[in-house]
Amino acid sequence: MRTSNCGESASTCVVCLAKRDPFCGWCVKNSICTEEDTCERVLPKTSSGWLDFQNNRCPNIKGVLPDKIQITTADFLNVSLENMGDIKGRLQCSFRFPDGRILNSEPARQDPHDGTLRCATPPINRIPMIPANSSYHLATLSIVAEGRITPIASTNFSFYDCSRYTTCSQCAKSEFPCDWCLESNECVAGKLTEDKCRKQHIVNGLNRGGHSRRKGPQKCPHIVAPQTILYVAAGERRNISVKVQNLDPIFMVDFRCQFRLEGIEHEKPAVKTFDDNIMCEEMHFDYYGIGISGGTAAVEFNVLWSSSDSLRKHRLDNLSGVAVEVYKCEALASNCGRCLTLDVSKYDCGWCVPESRCVRPQTCLVKSSQDWLNSTQLCANPTIGDFYPKKGPVGGRTKLRIFGSNLGRRYEDVSGAVIVANVQCAVIPSEYHPATEIVCETGKAAIKNSKGPIVVRLRADDANYAAVSKYDFEYVEPAVSAVKPDRGPISGGTDVTLYGTDLDAGSEVHISFGEVNCKVLSRQENQIVCRMGAGDSQGSRHLYIEFDGSRGRVPYPVTYNFA
Repeated sequence: MRTSNCGESASTCVVCLAKRDPFCGWCVKNSICTEEDTCERVLPKTSSGWLDFQNNRCPNIKGVLPDKIQITTADFLNVSLENMGDIKGRLQCSFRFPDGRILNSEPARQDPHDGTLRCATPPINRIPMIPANSSYHLATLSIVAEGRITPIASTNFSFYDCSRYTTCSQCAKSEFPCDWCLESNECVAGKLTEDKCRKQHIVNGLNRGGHSRRKGPQKCPHIVAPQTILYVAAGERRNISVKVQNLDPIFMVDFRCQFRLEGIEHEKPAVKTFDDNIMCEEMHFDYYGIGISGGTAAVEFNVLWSSSDSLRKHRLDNLSGVAVEVYKCEALASNCGRCLTLDVSKYDCGWCVPESRCVRPQTCLVKSSQDWLNSTQLCANPTIGDFYPKKGPVGGRTKLRIFGSNLGRRYEDVSGAVIVANVQCAVIPSEYHPATEIVCETGKAAIKNSKGPIVVRLRADDANYAAVSKYDFEYVEPAVSAVKPDRGPISGGTDVTLYGTDLDAGSEVHISFGEVNCKVLSRQENQIVCRMGAGDSQGSRHLYIEFDGSRGRVPYPVTYNFA
């Protein structure tokens, strides 16, 4: 009994044949998935009018020439077809645009010799506008039988607009065949270059055919600089200088520098030197708002050019994104440690001791060498704001995190400088954050249950370079006295609570019952909650617990039973 529903969810030939239903096939003339006896075919009937899955040769568009076109032009397309079956009569090219609009060409006949259909692109005035944020429409080009709407075969077809590219580099690297006309500073379709850019210098796009000595974005006139970001202190007057490449000295003769800061544009005259540098007239850089973040404000930078016979100004391309960043030392760092660890390749800042401020060198009134500190020197008065954890096992090996200010500027400043409860703490170089955070591993305590402050001594003989914590670090012996519940399914997943003393000690804790791990979920001084893993057999398992590698005390047997 036939139970096929051929047309269900099979809107194309490929989908229809992929069903591999022996009763279903693709009716070429009607472009529907149907049973053979309901397929409308020409007489006499041929095997190519209804395709079953064993045939598996759907109508197809092999190629379109051209496969894209400038939206402001019209052209004839040569569409190569295959597997068209016994379709008779005239065919049409149908263009479906992203907004759903469909435009059909005039009907034409398929060439019986090479299977080529020649059709015209839609009238220019009927093609939808390309969206403002795009440079092309990706339309669907379908072949339909005259008087019908169901596609026989489809492919993609692009309508592009080169004029949407506003810079030479955008134009030259476009996926479409565009050219950049230097004098008129515009991007045009390659097909129109000869007419629109007559007697101009041209940069050809990468997707333009043929050989060219000026092809691609790197051939565009553009600016370069040793550094992408040029750093300038707020309040400073500076001549910005950049190098230019691919300029045409005949018509690119007048230059200006454009700065955009806090939404306001400033233009300064500029001169081109013999070695292809553009030197901007002195500009006063400052900002009064909040900036970007952390004490800086971005300044958009461009170089404009114009010709001797036109006042119209055009931007040179800025391929590497050269920009200016204005900074304020005081806003970048609120304390000496942060100030002296600022990146010296970017910021010219130091610590003015009399004013207790991070400033530029020339703004600090210096009476002695001790009044000014630069990035090679050490800040006095280090402080410890907090540390974690507050206790650790007597055996040591606790990873202790110390937070504060002025805690050195490099690893050598703090190596060997940390004492925890009278025990040396070994600083971990890879986890040291200059001036703000020290991470060290505690040593083994000589005395059980001892405690004492954390001391960071940057200079052994000077109390001005020592920091002492407000609270003590304790060396303890964690102990577990009970576990609840003390039994659970062998499959695991039970949340178990361990009770005892000093269970919050150390930076890491490992818990297992026999060979079964119990994943720690939370820790407090008197309890730990962990999630039991799966056991491999029923029965009782003894607790094993480690704090930073030191075994915790279990005065009385503590077990967990897998049921």
